Amino acid sequence: MRLLEEFIYSLSRSERKRLRPLQFRGNKRTIFLRLLRSKARGGSSAVARSPRGSASAGRLDQVVGEILDACYRDIVSAGGTHLLMYLGNKQLFRHFVRVLRAQETALRSDPAGLKRFYADVIVMAQFFLLDSKNGDRVRTHVERCSLEYAAMLNESESSRLLRTFDLIDELRRTGSQHYDGTRHAAARIGLEGIYAEARNSDDPVTAFLAVDRLMLDSSRHSGKPDARHYAREAMELVRSRPKVFSLLAEPYVMECRLQLEGNDGVSVKELQRFLTLTCETLGPSVYQIGRFLPRILREGDRKWVKQFIESHFPHDLQLLPREAALTYSTLLVIYHIYLGELDEAQQHLHRGYIFSSGRKQISANALALRCYDAYLTAMRGDHIASETALMKHIRFARTNGYHTGERRALLFLDTLLKLIRCVDHDPKRASKIATEYAAQSGTNLFGFQVQQFYSRYFPHHNTK
Repeated sequence: MRLLEEFIYSLSRSERKRLRPLQFRGNKRTIFLRLLRSKARGGSSAVARSPRGSASAGRLDQVVGEILDACYRDIVSAGGTHLLMYLGNKQLFRHFVRVLRAQETALRSDPAGLKRFYADVIVMAQFFLLDSKNGDRVRTHVERCSLEYAAMLNESESSRLLRTFDLIDELRRTGSQHYDGTRHAAARIGLEGIYAEARNSDDPVTAFLAVDRLMLDSSRHSGKPDARHYAREAMELVRSRPKVFSLLAEPYVMECRLQLEGNDGVSVKELQRFLTLTCETLGPSVYQIGRFLPRILREGDRKWVKQFIESHFPHDLQLLPREAALTYSTLLVIYHIYLGELDEAQQHLHRGYIFSSGRKQISANALALRCYDAYLTAMRGDHIASETALMKHIRFARTNGYHTGERRALLFLDTLLKLIRCVDHDPKRASKIATEYAAQSGTNLFGFQVQQFYSRYFPHHNTK
């Protein structure tokens, strides 16, 4: 009952509308409607106390299991690895692994089909947002699929694939919190060499893993020219192998186009159309929403974003995996910052801190949350408290090794600190600082926040 209850309460309004109550009769219909209509957790205890809930515990579990299965099939496409891409509820990890194992077993007599299945799992796993605790089963299964796939390749291709996994792990370790420029550059050179070898080989999976990681790493460290180059390479690879990459061709090409500009770039209308279609047909993908929604916000169509949040965001983030809940809460912080609703942004920031803390902390968003915290504190007008908070966040970043791997965030914090020290006595210097930062950051969220702070506390001096 708890699983059914949490599954229903984790759905958005539009997803709840897709549940079909007419498929149930008798006790099933009574239980389902009571849960569907309730607005808070606790519906299961209400069902247990109802006159019609007099069935034995075993029978009740069977009924609830049948309801859950029917609801689940109403929401999520039953298409193999599609199940994993649209992972949304922390209690369903075991079910996904069972589906994968059943599909793998069914393909044992078809080596070519089994190899394609392993390739699908490896590629799709690059887009998972897995809970740090409950996602272990999926991670273990993906690792096993990777080894099985490597064993089906020839010796040179197998060693190249395994080497690719090692270099990607090295880039992740040395490119963020524990930044090591020498090791990071060496891993990047190695991955570039592997991509040059694999791009025209019979193993497109290795080429995809390499070029995808190079594109993401370039957008973070090397700058836009390299990111654009690898974005075009990735698009060409995916389009040239439509059978291999059929599961992700459209969303991935759109993600690559985020790195491009002009006619090659992706328009806001395309992003809106894609998010609406995928959410209505396959359910919300946390990964895709996290990638595309900030771009739509930055371009200024906030009315559409408001409607999208009301229709497709979960009602209760606490029922989601922590990584997914943190992504949603961060998006809500960004949304309210763009709208100028700072009190609401502060509330969601507090929830984001809760989701990222605990025994297994999520460090990926730690510095971003602190940047939003610094901005919200600065906008309250207490400049002494703001300067103290900024110094604390900068010290945290430098102590934990972010000062080399996260230059954009450190530059934002440093710029905001300089502007606070200029308030009430040096507007000319503040204008110069804001202008220089605008030239470096462009129209991203950090640039928007600096401009908002400058406009509020230096209203008679505009950046040019």
